[in-house]
Formats: sequence, structure tokens, C-alpha cells
Amino acid sequence: MWILLGTAIVLPACSGSRTLHKHPAFVTEADAACYLSGALEGDNPDVRRDQIVQLSKTRWVSRDTVVRGLALVARTDSSPSVRCAAIRGLGASRTPGAIEPLLGILAADGGRDPAVVAPDATVRWDSVAVLSQLLAARVDVGSNGDAVRTTAIRLLGNDPSRDVRIVAAELLGSFQEREVLDALIAALDQRDFGVVYECERSLMRITGQSHDYDPVAWRQWLQQADNPFADAGRLDEKLSRRQPNWFRRTWDSTRRTLASFKPKDG
Repeated sequence: MWILLGTAIVLPACSGSRTLHKHPAFVTEADAACYLSGALEGDNPDVRRDQIVQLSKTRWVSRDTVVRGLALVARTDSSPSVRCAAIRGLGASRTPGAIEPLLGILAADGGRDPAVVAPDATVRWDSVAVLSQLLAARVDVGSNGDAVRTTAIRLLGNDPSRDVRIVAAELLGSFQEREVLDALIAALDQRDFGVVYECERSLMRITGQSHDYDPVAWRQWLQQADNPFADAGRLDEKLSRRQPNWFRRTWDSTRRTLASFKPKDG
């Protein structure tokens, strides 16, 4: 049904966009091909997004041709909302083939393929979030592991969007490496407590330690630790508990701000 000619995807002709959809369990291969056709060729971005959403619910989403089609939409569609739907579809595929397209979207300006439309903050956020989900689901990243790690470190340190930095900090909790520790501890100095909070959680996850958002304490501990990852997983039960409510997060943020205040000399 689906034929690849080089990088081109040849799809069957379908009878217009659908307004009513089958239950995902009853979607046939031909139906899925029409969804993909609508995602790639539809004139209306709302229709393209809807086709992707429906396709992502089906068992066909992990097919190689579908993954390639979603990757093409995620890299090149003119609508950020359509791109985000395709990115989430790549996450639903749970396949290694989803990793490289996401890294291509997140590549720094100088290293990004010219065919890839520059991503806005929502596209970057979804790309990092889906990478984090794929790693959490233990999808094999193969030779892309180093690229995932270095991309997340760069985004945590430099991305203008706090939401992207937060999810990059979460992603780094999947890597037990010294470079990651250094990046997470450095990011504790950021002024946004949402970022700081997620950095502390990732540090807790990969070290089994907690130093209450204090970068100085973390650096002192790291200097003395023979194997900083020896207790990794020790705090997983604590991390899996319900996150603190708004009041607690606000109180922690205020406490940290007051603790870091230094009056001017004279």
C-alpha cells in the first residue's frame, strides 16, 4: 500500500478529508494511508493536524513509512500546531526512527538542515518532551545517545524559553554522566524556579542525593564523591510522589530567593 521511492512517499488517492472517524481498533491499512496522505497534502492545517491525531491513535503509527511521513511533517510543515501533532505522533510510534528527526529539528542554527523549518518554542518544547518520553520508555537511541545528551545540555543552558529549559532538565535525568551533573548544577543558578526545581529532581534521580536546590552544596558534594552515581535510584520512590502544590513551590522559590540575597557593601 505504501511505497518508498528514495525519500518520496507515494500514497493512494483518498476521497477527501473525513469528518467522522473509525475507532482506532478498526482502522485498516488503507485508512491509515489516507490519514497520512491528508497529513502530507491537505490544504487546511486543521485538517492536516486532525489526520495526524487520528493516525497516531492506530497500530499503524509505528510503521516505517508512517514514521517517515510524520518526520517529514514535523520538519517542514508551515503550521507549528501541525508540526507539534506530528512530533507527538513520532512519540506514539515508540520507535528508534523517531529520534533522529527530533534531533534535526532541535539542531543549532548553524548545524540545522536548510530543509528544516526553524522551530518556534512550542515545537522545541514538544520535540524535547517527546525525546524524554522515548528515553523513559527505553526506546533504543543507538548512536544518537550522545547527540540527545549534548542537545539537552545546550537547550538547558541557552534556550530562551523556560518551558524548553524545564523539559531539557527532565530529559537529562536519564543520563548518568559527569557532563550532565555539571550542566544540571550550573542551571541551579538560573533565576527561574521551575527550571531549578526540575534540575534538582534530575540530580536526585541520577545521584540518589538531594541538596535543597543549593548549587554550592552540590558542587562541594561532587568534589568529594568517588562515584556520584553509586546511589542512583535511591530516591525514586520519593520522586514518584505527587509534586508539591502551588503554595509549596512558591514558598520554596521565595525561600531560595531570600537565602541568596546579599546586601551591597557600604
